[in-house]
Amino acid sequence: GVDLFDDGYFWLSYEDPTTGSFCSYDLMPAEQYDDVYEYDGAGYVTAYSDIDAAANIFVAEYSSILSDVAFYMPSANMSNASYDIRVYKLHENTDDPTDGKLAATASGTIVNGGYYTVPLDDTVQLEKGGQFSVVLRIKTAYGQNGYIPLEEEMSIAAGFDLSYHAN
Repeated sequence: GVDLFDDGYFWLSYEDPTTGSFCSYDLMPAEQYDDVYEYDGAGYVTAYSDIDAAANIFVAEYSSILSDVAFYMPSANMSNASYDIRVYKLHENTDDPTDGKLAATASGTIVNGGYYTVPLDDTVQLEKGGQFSVVLRIKTAYGQNGYIPLEEEMSIAAGFDLSYHAN
């Protein structure tokens, strides 16, 4: 805020050794969305490139409309990585994220790593209690499988375990 430093500004030398990398944030109001479905208890933990796709299955808590999907694009994918998102309305009691009707898609190219929210080509009408899935594929500019971020159980070198599970 304006009460900090010099009316909200501070000066940093280009030669300051503490600046390793830079980032910027383009934020949107939380009120823009009525519902957010996520399994993101630990945030970005690791990423794999030896998988073709990653998916999450959700149960709609309310009858509502799904219009956008958010995901993290690891900077390890370099520039011009492409994403392909598919949303399925699933059959009852399935654990296969593609066992249902393809309801919407989104695809594009991203220049920089970071969190992105992208609009779906069509909105999806969700029915309370109905299962739906979001399937994400990432490809490098060379057409190879890109790094897809995942959460997983891990051990910290300091000798303790950090556990979290998405249900």
